[in-house]
Amino acid sequence: MPIFDFLCNNCGQVFDIMIKNDEKEKVRCPQCQSIEVKQQLSAFYSAGKSAAKSTPMPMPSCGGCAAAKG
Repeated sequence: MPIFDFLCNNCGQVFDIMIKNDEKEKVRCPQCQSIEVKQQLSAFYSAGKSAAKSTPMPMPSCGGCAAAKG
């Protein structure tokens, strides 16, 4: 289940919540209970069999970093 970030347009509270994608319209602010919330751009985390099999992406080398030289 994804985690979504929200901003309350009523009180300014920023919060995140783990919900199904089709339940985003039902979100209420945990501080003031307003339904006037807007979804924010956010990163996500996925765990499970597919995440365990994934390999990290290689970092591009800039040639100037100590890590790139070593």
